[in-house]
Amino acid sequence: MSYTQFAPTWRKPSYSEEAQEFERVAMDLGIPLDQLREGFSAGALVDLPNWMWCSMNNTDSNDVFSLAEAEERAKLYDRDLSRIIQGMSSRSTLPAPIVLQLVDSRPHLIAGNTRLMACRVLNVHPKVWMMSARTP
Repeated sequence: MSYTQFAPTWRKPSYSEEAQEFERVAMDLGIPLDQLREGFSAGALVDLPNWMWCSMNNTDSNDVFSLAEAEERAKLYDRDLSRIIQGMSSRSTLPAPIVLQLVDSRPHLIAGNTRLMACRVLNVHPKVWMMSARTP
């Protein structure tokens, strides 16, 4: 299979569709939810730098190396990897993964783990919604 056929278009994700992920991250990192919401609103769609992808917290995409492994990991989270791959192969517009950059900390994936796993195994360089927030 030629992976050059995978060329999704990325768009700004929906805050409401990822609200549970934001709530989880707010609790896990001790950041007020309103600060995350403000950071999301001020974010931007950017190419994910390789150095950031390799050092990001809260993602399995750093250490999946085959489609079969990505499928198994996606099942652990009740996610449908095949649907994402179908979207990529049909050149659909997909919501970008959301990455939180904190000062003096590694970047943290808020949402889009399965999308990033698909990108990794298909050799697709993703765009992400990059945001920042103040730490308490």
